[in-house]
Amino acid sequence: MYGYAGRVSSLTLVNSRWTKNHIDNVWGLQKNDQSVVVNKELIRKTEEHRSMEQYSRKRSASLAPGQTTTTTTTTTTKIQTKVGADLTKHVRQSPESVVVFPPCNTDDLDSFPLSGRLRRIISIAQFRPEKDHPLQLRAFAAFKKSNEKMFADVVLQLVGGVRDAGDQARVDALRQLAIELGVAKSVEFHENLPYPILRKLLGQATCSLHTMWNEHFGIVVVESMAAGCVTIAHRSGGPLSDIIKHGVSGFLASTDKEYADVLISIFTTDASTRANVEAIAKKGRIESGRFSEEVFKTEFSTSFAPLLEQSFASNAAKMKMN
Repeated sequence: MYGYAGRVSSLTLVNSRWTKNHIDNVWGLQKNDQSVVVNKELIRKTEEHRSMEQYSRKRSASLAPGQTTTTTTTTTTKIQTKVGADLTKHVRQSPESVVVFPPCNTDDLDSFPLSGRLRRIISIAQFRPEKDHPLQLRAFAAFKKSNEKMFADVVLQLVGGVRDAGDQARVDALRQLAIELGVAKSVEFHENLPYPILRKLLGQATCSLHTMWNEHFGIVVVESMAAGCVTIAHRSGGPLSDIIKHGVSGFLASTDKEYADVLISIFTTDASTRANVEAIAKKGRIESGRFSEEVFKTEFSTSFAPLLEQSFASNAAKMKMN
């Protein structure tokens, strides 16, 4: 029914190309310019099948103890099969979904200087399992151990929301993991920070770290780029399909080692590395402009315009007929 519900929309907006591929596939959306037409006969048949199913349920409830319900179950199965067949027959495919990237708060973040950054790595994400903070700690530990002297002053800041006792338990477990990995003194936990403080930390950090697998888009990824952080995101989902060009506007990784290797390349203290890091941060900031609130307003309006025009024309025609 999820797919059928999706196929009755005249317009479907999605937040990334990754989401588009997923929705088009699950809903079976097709490349055409036709709206869905639901046959009135389908509606009548669906109501008829619903009445039959209600009858079969009442009959099942009235059976004497021990009496078989095979006939009722078979009837219900036939009803469900018939409804599915009718839906397939009468519901025409919706147009494919349209990508409209979410509005990101880039204008408020793109004034931080790119040079003079502190040797800090910032991670902004709620303390939920899918954000995979343990991967960040393992990668950070591998990075630190690769050259303990050169990277002794680098700090990882885990910034995120704690909603309930479950989240707090995850934070406590992460603190313990940091101890076990030998990096506890270089890891800071910042829970439920006010936005002005979070914004300040984002504007000071050299690098931003994101490890969620198949994030549909990645607003924090974009905002980190706008703030001037060299951003490392997971090689999947929206960051891969739409946001980061690896080695140009940021970096993509998926394993502990890959994340650690990128961190090593960012924090190695030679002049050429510093210049390259600043160039990537600058390119990332420029690329983040593709996801601004102004761009969203334009693309959202453009996507809706044909549907609104069609609706106005239809209403105007009805008024003339009356």
